[in-house]
Amino acid sequence: MTQIKPFFYNPDGRIFHGVWGVDRGFTYGDFRNLKTDDEKFIHFKERLDGLYINGVKDITHPFSKAVMTCIGCDVLGQVFFGFDSSKNHSITENTIKIFEELDPTNLRRGIELEFRNNYEGRLNIRSPLKPTWHYSHVFNHGLRNSYIHSFRPFGIILNDTLNSFIEIKNEEGCIVVNPDKFWEAFYVFYQTKFDELINDHSSPYRISAKIYLESFV
Repeated sequence: MTQIKPFFYNPDGRIFHGVWGVDRGFTYGDFRNLKTDDEKFIHFKERLDGLYINGVKDITHPFSKAVMTCIGCDVLGQVFFGFDSSKNHSITENTIKIFEELDPTNLRRGIELEFRNNYEGRLNIRSPLKPTWHYSHVFNHGLRNSYIHSFRPFGIILNDTLNSFIEIKNEEGCIVVNPDKFWEAFYVFYQTKFDELINDHSSPYRISAKIYLESFV
């Protein structure tokens, strides 16, 4: 397995996650002294639970919930499927894989011509849609990219009263997203896959997760 040096070295005394039987918390030094991968994955999840999950789960604002869930998907794409180790960047296709895992029935589908025509008919700029794109790519471009980087909704409408995670409206050229359902789907995936990562030594995610941990520990 490829060895990666940490992109930023954190001293042994710095907190890795919150209290773990000691008042000072669990430190990077404590983490580096762990002997097994299972222990490392358990404490890595403890870190994510404390610094990310517990901070997002009670958010009530739809926009904030959607954006923070996208960030979680980006992280899981790096953990489970890999990242660009030369630049410490996420890989777009790996983030998209996470989106597709959350709703494979809808997001793995190719874009229908009616959607494409109506989407492009609303644009005053060159269309970003590519012939090989699925609805997951529209989701990534219109929500993860556009909402976070430019505060513009490209074909993504947030509606916290929608009964499902997403609804694809081909006749309008847009995807409607319920941020709460988006979070719920993410949270189930997160818990399920980390349980697999920790308890199933044949999990295909273990190698990628170990490389991810090496990149910052």
